Amino acid sequence: MRKVFNVFVITLMVVFTALTSFQPSVLAASNDEWKVIESKTTSDVNKPWTITLSKEVDATSVKANENVYVLTELNEKKVVQTEVSGNTIKVIPSSSYEAGKTYELFILKTVKSVKGTSLKNTKFKFTVNTAQESADVKITKPGVYGGTPANPKVYTGDVYVESDGVSVKHAVITGKLIVTNAVGEGEVTFDTVTVKGETKILGGGPNSIHFKDSVLVTVIVNKNNGSIRVVAEGATSVEEVLLESSAILEATSPAATIENVEIMEGVANSTGPVKLIGTFNTVNNRATSVEIQLPQESSVNELILSALSFIKGQGLINRLNVTSSGNDSTVESKPQSVVLDISGHVTVDGEKIEESYSNVVKATIQSIQATMSYTRVDLKEPKYDLTAQDFIITAESNGQSIPLTNLQYNATMQMFTYSPLPVNYNEIEITVRKNPASDALTEGVFSKKFYSTEGFSGRITDIFGKGLANMSLTFEDSYVRGVTDRNGYYFVEAQPGVHYGTISGPGFIKTTITGSVSSGQFTTGINETAIRAAATDEMKIMLTWNDMESDMDSHLATENFHVYYGDKTYGDYSDSGKYTEYVDLDWDDTQYFGPETTTIRKWQDGRYIFFLHNYSGENAMSLSDSKVQIFQGNSETPTHTFNVPADTGDDRYWGVFELFVSENGRNMELKELNQMSKYEEWLIRPYDSLLNGIQSVNDMLTVEQDPVEIAKLKSVLAEANSLSEKQNTSTSEFLTVLRKISSVVKYGFTQNSGPLYAFEPEYEDYSKPFEWKGFIRENQDHDLRDSDRVTLKARIGYWDEDSYDYAYLANQKIQWAVNSTGQTIEHTTRLSANYEDMYEAILFDGTYGELKSLYSQGFLLNTTINQRPGNWYTMELTLSSNESYNEWSIYQEYWEQQ
Repeated sequence: MRKVFNVFVITLMVVFTALTSFQPSVLAASNDEWKVIESKTTSDVNKPWTITLSKEVDATSVKANENVYVLTELNEKKVVQTEVSGNTIKVIPSSSYEAGKTYELFILKTVKSVKGTSLKNTKFKFTVNTAQESADVKITKPGVYGGTPANPKVYTGDVYVESDGVSVKHAVITGKLIVTNAVGEGEVTFDTVTVKGETKILGGGPNSIHFKDSVLVTVIVNKNNGSIRVVAEGATSVEEVLLESSAILEATSPAATIENVEIMEGVANSTGPVKLIGTFNTVNNRATSVEIQLPQESSVNELILSALSFIKGQGLINRLNVTSSGNDSTVESKPQSVVLDISGHVTVDGEKIEESYSNVVKATIQSIQATMSYTRVDLKEPKYDLTAQDFIITAESNGQSIPLTNLQYNATMQMFTYSPLPVNYNEIEITVRKNPASDALTEGVFSKKFYSTEGFSGRITDIFGKGLANMSLTFEDSYVRGVTDRNGYYFVEAQPGVHYGTISGPGFIKTTITGSVSSGQFTTGINETAIRAAATDEMKIMLTWNDMESDMDSHLATENFHVYYGDKTYGDYSDSGKYTEYVDLDWDDTQYFGPETTTIRKWQDGRYIFFLHNYSGENAMSLSDSKVQIFQGNSETPTHTFNVPADTGDDRYWGVFELFVSENGRNMELKELNQMSKYEEWLIRPYDSLLNGIQSVNDMLTVEQDPVEIAKLKSVLAEANSLSEKQNTSTSEFLTVLRKISSVVKYGFTQNSGPLYAFEPEYEDYSKPFEWKGFIRENQDHDLRDSDRVTLKARIGYWDEDSYDYAYLANQKIQWAVNSTGQTIEHTTRLSANYEDMYEAILFDGTYGELKSLYSQGFLLNTTINQRPGNWYTMELTLSSNESYNEWSIYQEYWEQQ
């Protein structure tokens, strides 16, 4: 007799879980006979449903999102997880349900008991109430909150403190703790409080935010007036403090511990110094020109200067570590040891220090960590004047010696590097011992065995060049993974091929890494830069690409600035002389893949445009697989992702998105642009580019003779004039018309530097002698008066392989054609009166007013090369002023004659 495995009981239980997000996919339900359970309601958007069955369930038969699943009102699958225990199945949403929506939970008959009996198809609907009670708590009035020592209060969501005079005692906060700016200059106390999420302190004054006998993970301080004071008392434990603004940070109790303090770049925009009172394990300053006060009662185990720093006070510094960006820093107290990872110097206690030092007379080896390409030596106390001659290091396999080639010892990182060991050995043993001739080490012999393998190694650093410890590397092949050591070095085993992976760590954005392994080889030097998340009020924009282009460039511009590789920062000085940095291209990558990051640290009202330039131009930009991601605030995951268009043609500029900012950054609207452009100016100043284009079309109409071309020009001109008068025109509309102008104006309309500018030359037929035609038009960027005498000269040059430079052609004829009169004047390049190797033609010699008169009539320049000494040519126009003795290069164009 066949048994039927039916549902008898459905028990509903509320469980709060951590959530991750998935994209739903459509799944059609079976049309078999269904057992329908009574509908349910809940106010919990993260509701886990527990289904209790009459028989013990075979856990292997339960397939989440296959035979146990949830459908939305649109018949889309809502991704869930399942937990099976005895005769219960718990169905947990992987992301929150939406309030006000109805869902349907299905259990198919393919779910079986441990004895193999089947369940009848079962389903029931449930609705998530819109009047859902938030698990978040807002404390808006002074008073004492929380629980008792015997019964601590558990807050299951985020806790917002929005009032001065609040005391929270004996509590566990599973979400975030936010001390909001509504606290103002007031005081808040937390006593015996555990915060499992991050803690944000945005308000509070000089009387401080107190934590007593509390446990905190990450604390973020951001209050830009510099008056805030944060105190760790009793047995308070804090893993990490991120200072996004200047503050006073105290850990004066003997039992209070603050492991790491990161002084973020944005602190440079704050008022006042950073003051550290008490005992701290690691302090890393990344803010330029910030004063850090260490009173005599303070101590820091390791102080890292990743930016120019001024350390005041006589506090104890056990180890000072200075990266390349910390060059020229000053420290008042003398550290026990100094590690200089720079080519410059620091000033310590009034003395210029250019080499690392320590007070250790004899170092003691505690252990070693050996790999295929490096061996790290762990010393009991660091000693930075050791050399390779202080050690004896050997490698062998089964008693056979293996030579260590290119062996070097880095005293700063206390590690040996060498050429990768051969992979054809089985077990390799590295041994490090004291050299008997050395007085710098105590006796000791240490060995490490490992199996030779194919794979790769490298180093992960931050943008300041500091090696990052405990960063995780994971690759598409799940077995290929690694973790960085204290110096940022990693080692992974991997089979031959290309391995694509990611780098991740707390407080860092996930970035990509690519390692390549050849058969029978171990590869070294697979280095990468990890990118920290931005500060609370900042935005970070990250660019990555593939190996089809060596260099893609990020550009961020407004009417006030243009930040790119040529000008990496934008800021200004206040009336008091305080420098404020608004935008920073904090990492510029020029060798494939990226990442390249731009950070907006402080907002200005107006329009921002972010675009890419295919700088290397080796292929169409669409082949670069370029990706732009936006990270808002401290987020380690992107809020927006943009991918390069599939067909970019030969355009080398991709306008990615625009930001429209108002009310001092409080309001922000992001608009995806996703448009290609021929020129960056079209993206930065689309309206001005349109006006320039309209002028270009008018210039063409003064010289064009072909009726068909004239009709095209007039049609485009009418559209451009109409657009110039339209209100609220989008950048996409501007780009559309600019492309049309570009298609009918044969000589282009890009502006060049100098008092005049010309249009690009016309490439007609490469098989014939080259013709150059161009309009010259006045620009306002000069101080010439109409009465000033000026000379306009032209030169034709060619590339001379012998001199490896451009040489200039004599007897080269250049025609000047005045359109209004039909007059043609011919000039010939002759030896210059000033330079014995320069041949030039004087096209005009008179007043600047007369030259402008010629311009108003419209004219062309035309030349045909009558000498063919080489393939590469240049056409140069210069204007000189006899009164001011100034000379401007108004146009220079290079071309290749085929």
